[in-house]
Amino acid sequence: MPLLDSVRVAAVAAAIALASAVPVPAQETPLCPGDLDGDGQVTSDELVTAVERSLSGCDLETVELRFRGRVGDQPFACGTTYENAGASGARWLPTDFRFYVHGVRLIRADRSEVALRLEQNAFQNGDVALLDFEDDSGPCSNGTAATNAVVRGQVPRGEYTGVRFVLGVPFERNHVDASAAPSPLNLTAMFWGWRGGYKF
Repeated sequence: MPLLDSVRVAAVAAAIALASAVPVPAQETPLCPGDLDGDGQVTSDELVTAVERSLSGCDLETVELRFRGRVGDQPFACGTTYENAGASGARWLPTDFRFYVHGVRLIRADRSEVALRLEQNAFQNGDVALLDFEDDSGPCSNGTAATNAVVRGQVPRGEYTGVRFVLGVPFERNHVDASAAPSPLNLTAMFWGWRGGYKF
């Protein structure tokens, strides 16, 4: 694995490790049973969630998962050169720090998992979210000025002890035409043209 890729993976892993769930006041009327990720199908997980919501009277809360971009023990910033990066202790000047996550689930004390129904916005579509720590400054000029360090959605009200998600875009959405995809999947800089799929 090239040094840049191993450092990027380490940086992504650092950002993932810093995720934390924070309940926030709900700002919209929650939706009840049905197609939670907007793909036109009801999966077994969505069906279980629908039954849970029916039994709980659709008592939902909005949750924010907050991330911090870090390189080792330092905060990430475009234009910052990081010393002793990676296993080889290289000097590294990052040019990007963005990645997709999907399948976000909160974990209860009994280890059962509940899908987080993502709010739909410029950084979230269906069950895919883009975490974007670069700000289009300095060497990050291939990015965008807008940043995003939050995944926001709704779950049934309750006690949660952890979070689980998958890094990257789901397989079935990974090989679409990025130039015609909805935001945030429309960022062509996040698409491998030579492989026909998304970066992370």
